[in-house]
Amino acid sequence: MDPFSITFSIVGVLGVVLQTVQLAKTYVSDAKDGKNVATVILTELSSLQSNLERLDAFLKQDSQAALRFTHTSALTASTTRCCDKLKKLHRILSDKLSSHPASRMSSLKWPLSVTDHRKTVEELRAFSQCIQLALTTDGCALLSKTATEVQEVLTKQQETLTKQLNALELLERLDNRTSLVEAACQKQAQSLDEESQSRKRDDVLNWLSPLNHALKHYHISKPHIHGTGEWLFQMHEFESWRDEPQTMSNVLCCYGIQGAGKSVLASLVIDRLTNAFIDKNVVVAYFYFDYYEQVLIAQNYQLDDGMIASLLKQLALSKPGLPGPVLDLHQKMTRQQRPPKHEDLQEALLLTCSEFDRVFVVIDALDECNKSQRNAVLRALSKLSQCSPVSIFITSRPHAEDISNAFKKSHKIVIEAEPSDIEKYVYDKLENSDEVDTFNLGFRNLIVKKISQGCHQMFLLAVLQVQAILNEPTVGDMMKALGKVPHGLNDALDSTLSRIHDQPNGRRRIGLETLMWISHAKRPLLVDELSEALAIRSGDKFLDRDSQPRLGIMVDCCMGLVTVDERSDEVRLVHFSVQEYLLANQSALFPDAEKIIAGVCITYSLFDMFGEGKGCCSRRSFIEYLIVYHPFVKYACQYWGIHAQCANDKGVEELALDLLRSSSHRACSYQLAQFISGRKERYWDPKEASSCTPLTLAASFGLDKLVEQLFDNGEVTIDEKTSMGTTPLIAASSAGNRTMTDLLLSRNASVTLQNWYGTALHCTAEAGKAACIPQLIAAGLSVDFRDQYGRTSFHCATISGQMETMEVLLEFGADVNAQCTSDGCDSGCTPLRYAVLCEYSLEVVKLLLEKGAKLNPSTAPMVTPLHDAAALNLQDALELLLGHGLNANAKAPNGSTPLHFAACNDHTEIVSILLARSADINAQSIDGATPVYVAAECGCSRTLKLLLDNDADPNIETDEQLTALDIALREGFGDIAFVLIEANAQKGRKRLYESCKRSEDLMQLWLDEVVFSQGFHGSREAGKAKQMRSIMNGSDIQSFLAKEERLRTANRTHLPQL
Repeated sequence: MDPFSITFSIVGVLGVVLQTVQLAKTYVSDAKDGKNVATVILTELSSLQSNLERLDAFLKQDSQAALRFTHTSALTASTTRCCDKLKKLHRILSDKLSSHPASRMSSLKWPLSVTDHRKTVEELRAFSQCIQLALTTDGCALLSKTATEVQEVLTKQQETLTKQLNALELLERLDNRTSLVEAACQKQAQSLDEESQSRKRDDVLNWLSPLNHALKHYHISKPHIHGTGEWLFQMHEFESWRDEPQTMSNVLCCYGIQGAGKSVLASLVIDRLTNAFIDKNVVVAYFYFDYYEQVLIAQNYQLDDGMIASLLKQLALSKPGLPGPVLDLHQKMTRQQRPPKHEDLQEALLLTCSEFDRVFVVIDALDECNKSQRNAVLRALSKLSQCSPVSIFITSRPHAEDISNAFKKSHKIVIEAEPSDIEKYVYDKLENSDEVDTFNLGFRNLIVKKISQGCHQMFLLAVLQVQAILNEPTVGDMMKALGKVPHGLNDALDSTLSRIHDQPNGRRRIGLETLMWISHAKRPLLVDELSEALAIRSGDKFLDRDSQPRLGIMVDCCMGLVTVDERSDEVRLVHFSVQEYLLANQSALFPDAEKIIAGVCITYSLFDMFGEGKGCCSRRSFIEYLIVYHPFVKYACQYWGIHAQCANDKGVEELALDLLRSSSHRACSYQLAQFISGRKERYWDPKEASSCTPLTLAASFGLDKLVEQLFDNGEVTIDEKTSMGTTPLIAASSAGNRTMTDLLLSRNASVTLQNWYGTALHCTAEAGKAACIPQLIAAGLSVDFRDQYGRTSFHCATISGQMETMEVLLEFGADVNAQCTSDGCDSGCTPLRYAVLCEYSLEVVKLLLEKGAKLNPSTAPMVTPLHDAAALNLQDALELLLGHGLNANAKAPNGSTPLHFAACNDHTEIVSILLARSADINAQSIDGATPVYVAAECGCSRTLKLLLDNDADPNIETDEQLTALDIALREGFGDIAFVLIEANAQKGRKRLYESCKRSEDLMQLWLDEVVFSQGFHGSREAGKAKQMRSIMNGSDIQSFLAKEERLRTANRTHLPQL
């Protein structure tokens, strides 16, 4: 892309700027309030417009002709983001303006909240600054690079600045101008360093949990009306829970019927607690249960783990730096290349809680937690409640027995919408409605009285009743509507759906289809995704942008049942009760929902743009480009098959066959799905995507009718492979599709073929799809069949911690003590060792022990699970294994005991446990190293002190006649040497004398401990002391150090090796 090409993008942005400027001017001149903030936006827009015009002229100069910009260039990316942000701003301003009656412009209000306004100003200024940087030749050249390359250049500049600072430190007497330069450089370097640290911190926290808890809280708390909910904070139960946790249960349960305002009240509790303890070592964390959050969590965690991860992230955010437990967890998981398990997360959460004086945890709508996972969530909360600084506040509907039973001893409060709160809410809605000028005071009071008396203490019902009245065009119509307001929630929803049906055809279609998509989508949809989906018609080959409904239209056509999270851009139903209502009545409201959604997804996937060339993209940047400019593709490629399977419709099947038969469209859809799912690059590599056959893709979705047609037409072969070796059988069984697995096996699919991971049985075991295991074994594959790595399927299930699958495999006779036969580091590994090495739940280890796992399946020396637990600091696993009789002095092939493994890793708790179980404190490895020796060699001072305090002998020599003092001095560990000397380590004094030639501290130690304290005054040792002082200042030091370095790099075969 040359400079003239990028100018087209800049011209496009200019067009949006100009349109937005005109809208902003309207608000400045006509808005009832917000004129000042609108003026600020207008000023920033004008500045951006000026900079863009200057950049456009600059890039058209001949001197810039050599510059080349790609879609990944920082300037191109910034321009694209700028355009997207401006379009969003334009849409917000336009929607508000278009929905406001022209006759009442004097009441026009500025649509941006304070937070959104501040964020918008910051973003506009940032874009302007980026454009200003591009107005110089050097700056433009820099921004033609990718964002990563730009960051590398800035990092090098930081390094240069740091070097300059070091030089400036030598110039102590420069004048004030030099001091100012130095201060500026220091500030710049500090700023860059802080930015780098901040990015690292954000990376760790986003890795921990993808949920944006603050954004969710903002969305929930937004409807709160000032002055409502105060009754809760005056209740004795709440005050005691907040102020006197030692005198009552630290769990407070608040129960209320649907629509009683529990979530908004929970958000108010969060705000009040946060403000009350703002300057103290107290943190408030929270978790809102709802359908949408649970769908997002399912992509990464089980629900209980997702909740714990979110709470842990919030605790970490309250600290200026990452808490130790969080940092340790991230480093551990990075090292092991796996996501954290339940025990990892819970341990880190409890340890982090202990760093605070109080931890308040607010859990909202616990009853909306998926019932299949609720017990796990309740266990996690029960465990958390046992942590002394923690106090838990829970809201839920009543009559959920499992929740009531879990918190029997907790204090309870009944939540009901107070009449005075409802009155305040209704008054606020009327006051801020577009029809406020048409109400007289008497009519307004009548509405408030009627609704507050007829909503049965349900905020949601009051919301729907107010909406029903305000939707009427005249006061007379409002009076009639007021007389017919529904008095039950279902009646109110029935009435609202009736009003949606009564709209003109186009608006009725948009309203009903919006509700259909939101209630049946497999995950929350963004505004742009839903807008594109609503624009697609049967047979379309491209997207007609003119048919996309605007956000305001989508919301208005749903008559108050739909809301938009302004920060995440997700379109949602206003309450979980609406979701329940729509699903309960789906046969009447949306009988063809799955058919329609499947048809739209497949039609979109067959658009011409996705079938160009070979279909799949050759580079990551091209994939990202498709996703940005065609947002609905993210949903379509991942879920078309799921909806098609549920649709059970002939027309959908024909459309799906078109997609499967088009090699380019199929490859593109498969590649995008793998990429969006976050899979490793090997899965979305163009070669792998292009090799995905119609049969493999259909099998992965369980589309058995389509597979039958493909076979009947002779279009596919049963065992065709992708480039990574995945067969249709592997794809079907590892996805848990039983019917498809049976179908393929009935057509003689091979059960022994392997992909890069293993056979279908290995892949299915690793994925935890226990239901398909019997089918594969019944087809003739031995339960202990080994893959190319020497593993059985039971190994694979254990490695991934799939307990249900492990039990199924054991029922079919899997060898619980099978040893891996690979030639690599896994050689000899048993399932029990894998369970410990992978640091899975103790339940996995317990299951293996209960099913007969041998603690040491060989009489020859080998690394046992006890060695692994000691090396990885797994205290619970270690005690469990010791309790089952594993020898605390078991020896590895090099003679190391578990105590050696713990000592060289400085795991003092493990050392204490082993010593309590009679571990030999002076055990020697094959070459004579003791735990004291390896602790000294590895610089583990805490463990060394613990061993010496328990009477470990520091004078035992290795086969090379080296002691712990010798090795500590060779490695340069002065602190270790001090500890050993204090423990009266006699051997190694000669090494001390030689080593103190390079260390003044060691020299003083030798003089104090060896010469004077031992009474060597006037002896040969005193002569050595004198020689010592001269060598410290002489040229002999260089040759001495060279000799020492050769000794330091000598081979060390005695250290424990996993």
